[in-house]
Amino acid sequence: MEIVLGRTHSVLEKLGVRNEVIVINDGSTDGTSEVALKNKAILLENPRNMGKGASLRRGLECARGEFIILMDADGENKPEDIPLLLEPFLSDGKVSMVIGSRFKVEVDREFSRVHMFGNKIFNLVIFLLTGRYVTDSQSGFRAYRCAALKDVSIDSFGFDVETEMLIKMLRKGFEFREVPISFDQRIEGSSRLRTFKDGFNILKAILKYTLINNH
Repeated sequence: MEIVLGRTHSVLEKLGVRNEVIVINDGSTDGTSEVALKNKAILLENPRNMGKGASLRRGLECARGEFIILMDADGENKPEDIPLLLEPFLSDGKVSMVIGSRFKVEVDREFSRVHMFGNKIFNLVIFLLTGRYVTDSQSGFRAYRCAALKDVSIDSFGFDVETEMLIKMLRKGFEFREVPISFDQRIEGSSRLRTFKDGFNILKAILKYTLINNH
């Protein structure tokens, strides 16, 4: 995480914009808190492991900027792509969400067949239910216009949180863009994503938030 934070600060410094970097420690005891404070990040600590959704809610409640960027700190997302996610907001005032898509360019890294198939299924179901197609509905590297995001409630606790946020933004008619991003192998830790259990929860979330009137 220290490498990712250093690269993030460097990118933001080059952009020359006011910013805040928020790190949510979801009950980890691996030194995350110490690294975050050492690298001048705002640290939010969960008393125990509460899940990705709960952690994102805490971070979003704390964030004060006009634009909010969400990214994992395991090294798969490249901080150098942050300007790509911000550009659509600056060129089109109607854009409220920008998704970093891993599939809008030819990828030079192998995905497991299960993950590739699952993502395509989720994309297709979302299209059939909302009429709006997203090439990478499960990407966690995203940017939001804060004013629009405040109009969306977030209830999820687990890995289905990105799906909930996406569906609710689409249903409210917010404009979105996808930009191609590159990505690396994970630098630290291992994924907590449980392929089949979390995949089933994501599918349930798609159905829940498209077929039920949720705010």
